[in-house]
Amino acid sequence: MSFDGKRILDMHDLIIEADEIVGIWEIVIDSCPVNPIKVKVVRMHHLERPMYMGIANYSIQNPEQASPYRSLHFFETPQEALEDAISGFLMFYKPEMKEQTRFVLEEDF
Repeated sequence: MSFDGKRILDMHDLIIEADEIVGIWEIVIDSCPVNPIKVKVVRMHHLERPMYMGIANYSIQNPEQASPYRSLHFFETPQEALEDAISGFLMFYKPEMKEQTRFVLEEDF
């Protein structure tokens, strides 16, 4: 089911966002202590043109990072958004450092 996000935004001045959850994927990563990683792909209707963002349920911080990281970028397609969220997690996940890695469960997921 889809909806007209622009129409929802125009319903009332107080509505500032009307985003659509396209899907939630569960990704199992070899030897990761927080399996499965969940990725929600959202279609953002409040932008100039609708874009997609993949949002992982965990941020990650290995010992080489100053702070936890979670990729949050806009893309033209749901596939690109999903792939970006997975890549954003995997670029900092190092199995040999999993015991020293901090996994932050994101409340806004």
